[in-house]
Amino acid sequence: VSQSRYQIDGHDWRSELHYGRKQSLSGVIGIEASHQDFSAIDAEGAFAFVPPNQMRRQAIYGLQRIPFGASEWQFAARLERVRLRSDSHIQTPLDFKPFALSLSYGTKIAQGLSLQASLSNVQRAPAPYELFADGIHHAAGTYERGDSSLGNERGILGDLSLAYQNEDRQLKLSVYQSQFSRYIGLKRDSSLDTTHDDEDGKTVPGYRDWE
Repeated sequence: VSQSRYQIDGHDWRSELHYGRKQSLSGVIGIEASHQDFSAIDAEGAFAFVPPNQMRRQAIYGLQRIPFGASEWQFAARLERVRLRSDSHIQTPLDFKPFALSLSYGTKIAQGLSLQASLSNVQRAPAPYELFADGIHHAAGTYERGDSSLGNERGILGDLSLAYQNEDRQLKLSVYQSQFSRYIGLKRDSSLDTTHDDEDGKTVPGYRDWE
C-alpha cells in the first residue's frame, strides 16, 4: 500500500462593497486574493503524482442588478490573474488571465410562478495537476501526465428555468446547454502505460491532459 503525505498551506481574503437598495439599482464590487503551496511526498521522499507547486491568484469582480417592476436584469463580470509555479518543471511562473461575463433575467409570470434565464461566457485557468502531474494517481489507478502548455479553458453556458412555489410545494424545471471551445480533460495515451510495485506489478494505464 502506497503512503503519501499531502500538505497544503495557504490563505485567502476578500473585500466587498455593496451599494444600492432592494427594488432599485444595486450591486456589489469586490476584490480577492489567495495563495496556496502544495506538496505530496511519498514514503521514499519523492513527489507523488504532482510535484510541489505554488499558486497565486488575484481577482476583481462586480455584479449589477437592474430591476424593472416584477422583472430584474443582472450583469456580472470577473477578471482574474493566476500564477502557477513548479520548480520541478519550469523556473518561470505560468501566467493566466481568465475572464468571465454573465447576463441573467428573471421575471414573475403569475402568482408563485417565475421565469429565469442566463447566458455566461466563462474561462478557467488550468489546475496545478492539469499542468504538472507526472506520476501514478493511486486512488484512480492511472498514470497521469500534465501539460504545462495548456491555456485557459473556455466555454459558453446557457440555462432557462421555470419555477413554481407556494406554501406547500416547490417545483422547478430547468434546461441548460454548455459549449466549450477549449475544454481540458484526460486523454488515453498507451505510451504512458507503466508498472509499479504498489500496483502488484500490474500495468497502470496512462492518461495525458489535453485541450
